[in-house]
Amino acid sequence: SLKEYRAALAKRPDAPGLHYALGTALRNLKQIDEAEKEFQAARKEDPNDYAANQYLGEFAVGRREYAAAIPYLLVSSAARPTLARPHFLLGECYTNLGDPQKAKTELLTAAQDDPNDPQAHFLLAKVYHQLGDAQSSAQEISEFQRLSLAAKAKTIERATTTPQ
Repeated sequence: SLKEYRAALAKRPDAPGLHYALGTALRNLKQIDEAEKEFQAARKEDPNDYAANQYLGEFAVGRREYAAAIPYLLVSSAARPTLARPHFLLGECYTNLGDPQKAKTELLTAAQDDPNDPQAHFLLAKVYHQLGDAQSSAQEISEFQRLSLAAKAKTIERATTTPQ
């Protein structure tokens, strides 16, 4: 499919959606540097594309370039305010940049938007610790543990009930 996307782009480099589709395929193949170039090209087509901005933010977070990730993630979270992932990543950025208050706001939103994801609760525990709120930190650790155990139980159930 990469050959097909590249052939299509060679014929019509301005075709809407092709850069995003190629970027997604490259991301799925873990070819992050090439994927990033395609998502940048996709942003030229639509600067407010939530997914292209989210992926670019994720790549920057993966490189620990937290300040560089924030503008992408702000666009993504504004375009899809109820999508948990950009809020979680913003929370991670703000946590690592030493702004626990902003981190708390983003992580609470992420936890609300995806109540079954334990990650936001783990980072919230860290943020509450930074803010000196030991009780809330302990509550978030408990919630993280509860959700993690529930996720493991679902995985085990699927593994034991899925026909081989």
